[in-house]
Amino acid sequence: MKKYLCTFMMAALVLSACSQKPAATSADSAPASETASESTPGAEETKETAAPVQTAEAEENTAAAAAPAESEAGPSGENAAWEDASVYVGSIDNSTIDTTVFLDYSAGIEAGVYKWFLSEDGSYYTLAYADEDGEPVTADEAKINVGANNEESIDNGKGSIPDEMQNSGMPDGGMPGGMGQGGLGGGHEGMGGFGNQGTVYQGLYMNANITNLSNQTMLIYVPAAYMTTDEEGNVTGIDHEASIGSFTADTAPIVYLNECGGWRSSSPRAADTSYLEEGMIYVTAGARSRDAMDERGSLHTGKAPTQMVDLKSGIIQLRANSDVIPGDKDRIISIGTSGGGQMSSILGASGNMPEYYEYMYESGVLGVSRNEDGSYESVYPDNIYGAQLYCPIADFENADLAYCNEHPEFLFVTPDGRY
Repeated sequence: MKKYLCTFMMAALVLSACSQKPAATSADSAPASETASESTPGAEETKETAAPVQTAEAEENTAAAAAPAESEAGPSGENAAWEDASVYVGSIDNSTIDTTVFLDYSAGIEAGVYKWFLSEDGSYYTLAYADEDGEPVTADEAKINVGANNEESIDNGKGSIPDEMQNSGMPDGGMPGGMGQGGLGGGHEGMGGFGNQGTVYQGLYMNANITNLSNQTMLIYVPAAYMTTDEEGNVTGIDHEASIGSFTADTAPIVYLNECGGWRSSSPRAADTSYLEEGMIYVTAGARSRDAMDERGSLHTGKAPTQMVDLKSGIIQLRANSDVIPGDKDRIISIGTSGGGQMSSILGASGNMPEYYEYMYESGVLGVSRNEDGSYESVYPDNIYGAQLYCPIADFENADLAYCNEHPEFLFVTPDGRY
């Protein structure tokens, strides 16, 4: 009973926090984050120099000041339409890439650096980075670490658990259905029932100041039925009339996965088709964390709150590129396990908090600017609808207790296999 009560309290806290209204500006109070600016493979050594967006002037009169004003953080509410990424890609100060094509996904598709790739079974599309020949670049070809928690997810459909660990030392049938997230079953039957399929590709850039290519990109998976194509099979747009079950291309929730288990860095992983089959959009996002280092291996690039900065960057990119990405951007649900569960809970509880804007500005997040008075603002909201947390870590004592109550064999296993 205590376990379920705690779960309910956590869900109530997160869902309550997720309902915050967007905030627009930030006082210049937090210390600047440490950010490396070296280029990485696939990033052009260019820097945008356009001036940042300035804040609006004070209200013209007392009546205007008293009247409710529309938030500068962007529209909110069901199926809100935010300004296109093209409006702000030229106003990013901290950049090591060509933001005009890498953060404006429609421009990137037109330029050929991004492309929709159809899965082998024809059931879904992946929006990913493309080479000069218009072919996808696999994670191993780009020497991208697909994550400490999903090393086995490339081409084997088994998510994050190596072969020798499949159902090893666990109750018959593995974990109960619903225990998994992403690689851990996708909420289906046990560890053997993974929904992950396909090859991990190099993803889409989430922000502009690239220090770790592996962790500052994301992959977007969309049911094929939601996209329109030409005679040659190339994606031409979104079919807004298409539906799968109770969802349409416009109302489909967006599942937003991070792989920050153990507080390690997250990077894009293979598709979990269990969500796609239900008509949902599936996004796997990168995030720099405690094991992220620069190319020299001498500077930690994942110090807090970098994890939140990267995850918030992905949320903003989804909203700023709504013209090419289907799904309801007001129904983004963050999913994570263990340390990733904690990251999802923080992401839900910190929506549109101005305290993050300085760090987001340093990382080259779209639409975040520094004003003349030293404050910061964001034109896009970064809040989410909800968070699905699997064994979220708050501190080691409570984390150990949670795992012990659910699966004691994970903590107390004797050499002869007893617990």
